[in-house]
Amino acid sequence: MTAMIPLPLYVTLEFVKMHQVWHITQDIHLYDPATNRPIEVRSFNIPEDLGQIQYVFCDKTGTLTENKMEFKRASINGFDYVADEGGLCFPNPYHGSVCCNDSFPCY
Repeated sequence: MTAMIPLPLYVTLEFVKMHQVWHITQDIHLYDPATNRPIEVRSFNIPEDLGQIQYVFCDKTGTLTENKMEFKRASINGFDYVADEGGLCFPNPYHGSVCCNDSFPCY
């Protein structure tokens, strides 16, 4: 199968990848003013990988330091869900409410 694909096609694809990476590095929205650093692309496969992303999960619960991940809250299609002590997930009763004091937990 490889013998049927012409070599110039491989070269052209690499040039296209290089051009896409160049555009990513020139994007001013991908610049971090706090560290004064632009984005750094280390691979030509980045544009292909970015196209495959469907979900982004992030947490600040100590996964890297303690190897522990705890579900606390999620927003799915505009609905907030929170977890109780038993690990059960239910709709957030305070979604969209304004908290003006400490009597209601604000999420």
